[in-house]
Amino acid sequence: MTQYFDLNIGSEVLEHFTIEDGLREIISNALDIHQLKKINKLPEIKKSGKLYVIKDYGTGITKDAFTFDINKSKSNNNDVLGFYGFGLKDALGVFYTNNINVIIKTKRYIFKLVMRNKEGHTKETLHLEITKNTEGIEGDCGTEFILTSNKLVKRVIDAAKNKFTQYINPTYLYNTPDFKIFLKDGTQSIYVNGAEVYCDSGFKFSYYLKRTDELKQAFNRDRKQIEHKILRDKICDNLSDIELFDDGQSLYEDFNGELINILGQEKLEEFNNIKVLRNIINQFNETEQYIFIGKREKKFDKQIEEDELTKIVIGNGVTHKFKVTKVSDLHHKNKFYGSNFDKKPYIKTTMIYKEETELNEENLKNLIAKLIEDLEKKLTISTELKEKLTTIKIRDNDEDDEESCAIETDEDGDIYVFKSLIDNRIRFGGSLVSYILKNSDQDIKISDLLGEVFLGGNKKWFGLF
Repeated sequence: MTQYFDLNIGSEVLEHFTIEDGLREIISNALDIHQLKKINKLPEIKKSGKLYVIKDYGTGITKDAFTFDINKSKSNNNDVLGFYGFGLKDALGVFYTNNINVIIKTKRYIFKLVMRNKEGHTKETLHLEITKNTEGIEGDCGTEFILTSNKLVKRVIDAAKNKFTQYINPTYLYNTPDFKIFLKDGTQSIYVNGAEVYCDSGFKFSYYLKRTDELKQAFNRDRKQIEHKILRDKICDNLSDIELFDDGQSLYEDFNGELINILGQEKLEEFNNIKVLRNIINQFNETEQYIFIGKREKKFDKQIEEDELTKIVIGNGVTHKFKVTKVSDLHHKNKFYGSNFDKKPYIKTTMIYKEETELNEENLKNLIAKLIEDLEKKLTISTELKEKLTTIKIRDNDEDDEESCAIETDEDGDIYVFKSLIDNRIRFGGSLVSYILKNSDQDIKISDLLGEVFLGGNKKWFGLF
């Protein structure tokens, strides 16, 4: 006995939908069935003569699936792709509008599309013609969508398949269960649970996001006008937490090479975010294998090569974001980290590199002599104190040592400074002046001697720093 089920779809519907969009919905539903039923293989998409068949291995579609309603089994499950319950009907309307013949088979039923009068009306709407299936289907389970049309060429089918990471099977440069990064040919895209939801020609990478209740709010019925700000914000949140040197999460050499290239560009796109840039630059910096330089900085090239450091060239995009005029200014903690920079490491720019390589015990005495020479223009320093300062030693910080910003005296009366102090020449200069004033009979305040500008760390002092 033949039954008819009114889909309430007119003759011309969803004209802005393409055939690819219709195929996307059928493939999406098939993938969801496999996810819900934990079927460990992909739905088949194959050509059979002049036909294309999309087959899943679920329990078989029923008439209830064609009712407009939010699918409760999907709406509360963030592991699947769909939840509105509109996709299947939309796809059938698109196929009919584009003269694509559709036959849907399950083990028990065969569904065909026909246009006929609504019951009690003269208006025609699209109906399902439902008959018993007496021949069965391949595998004795699931649902087959059998599509016939000269419009269904391989290019169209492949374009629909490529809307799903499950079929393009990308090589992930970064891979966690909830966030994945990869590159694909052409325009990059955002995928949610594997389904493409947004294309952006400016993006540096393509992204896989796990669906959340928050992301769900970005979706609408046709997935054509996704709220992309929510998606971009979610990507930035993830990029600000990525771990660059974890073998278990990323092909870090390939991925980090791409990131280094991006840091040198003017247009940062999704990386144009302070938290994202801080996270990436700081992780490179903490390895102590990299130095951050401007495009025209060549002064230390030979020494950098001898020290086996890798140069990361920083472009205008990064300097503009941090509001600095040159790359070497990134070593200022307040500029790079903002207000919260206690115990944060300095970013190794050429300024820090110069301090590290030039200020050591071998030339410390010469530096102190020069400082004393300049200071004596403003105060008197005894010969005894000057001689004592030439004996100063540099001491490495031990874990048990409290970091000091002053020149210290040990039990034997010898004076020393911690290496962490001399790594910053401004701080060391201030400590030296404090020590001289403390051990002099002159009643001079350090602020009177150097001025408030120097104490703020914003100006060079005596041409030495």
